[in-house]
Amino acid sequence: MKVSLIAEHIGGQLIGEDCDVDFLRSLDVATESDITILLDKKYLEKANNTRAKAIISHTDSLNIPSIIKVDRPRAIFAKVVAMFNNQDARVGVSRFADISEKATVGKDVYIDSFVKIDDGAVIGDGARIYAGVNVGKDSVVGNNTVIFANASIYHDVKIGKNCIIHSGVVIGADGFGFERTQTKEWEKVAQIGKVIIGDDVEIGANTCVDRGCLQDTVIMDGVKLDNLIQIAHNCFIGKHSLLSSSCAIAGSTTIGEYNLFAGDVGTAGHVKIGNNVTAMARSGITKDIEDNMVIRGFPAGPQREVIKEEAMLRRMIKEYKEEKK
Repeated sequence: MKVSLIAEHIGGQLIGEDCDVDFLRSLDVATESDITILLDKKYLEKANNTRAKAIISHTDSLNIPSIIKVDRPRAIFAKVVAMFNNQDARVGVSRFADISEKATVGKDVYIDSFVKIDDGAVIGDGARIYAGVNVGKDSVVGNNTVIFANASIYHDVKIGKNCIIHSGVVIGADGFGFERTQTKEWEKVAQIGKVIIGDDVEIGANTCVDRGCLQDTVIMDGVKLDNLIQIAHNCFIGKHSLLSSSCAIAGSTTIGEYNLFAGDVGTAGHVKIGNNVTAMARSGITKDIEDNMVIRGFPAGPQREVIKEEAMLRRMIKEYKEEKK
């Protein structure tokens, strides 16, 4: 690929010679045929010692023949990576797929072997569904959505367009709903709601999104879920929120827009979390959280207050130990 083509695509200024590059690699492992990218100023020394033929950088003061200068390399990182992403371009339906005559399949789709598509399901144009996927009765898969191998889409699930559903994901399983009888036995409560997923959502491997009980579980546009996340019944996740691995969101939790949850964050049921909230790793959210807060700890509270409390506790423990001596 010509460096000039890359520069034009990302809106950068080519300084030095135009040349061909084979692949995009990190500063450490780039070879003489690659292009690399400097994402942080602290790696300037690495950038000067890279073997790459070309680099994308905020500065042109580097010992590299071809430099694409951009103001903020991290802002165009996703765009340049996409240029080197060799996506599967196959189109067609495998003769080993099991597709109901009552299902609707759009044009230019790829449906792999051993996919099962049930009655009333709708598969949008350009969708790609890989081996072992089940799409249940009356479910919808939007245009250009990709579902990787062995994901399970239950009945009455709606997935928007341009989504990515990774292997092992389960969408639409029953929520964990049980009520105790007079004899102290657990009686199952039927989960009769749906799962509604917006556009441009990505769901990581082995994540589970349960269907609602009496209301739908809803994930809005642009939400990104990492691997191994549990979203319980009746939850609502606002647009462009991001949840890292191992988060567990209890039933009927409402999460606002543009939130960021680090790894292993958990919530109690029925809490409401505002917009633009950052929850640090292993936060335990037990009560409602207002907009624009940074929280941490268990039970989670404002980060600055929690840090002060932790420091005070450490001092008290230290003083106690010294007194005991």
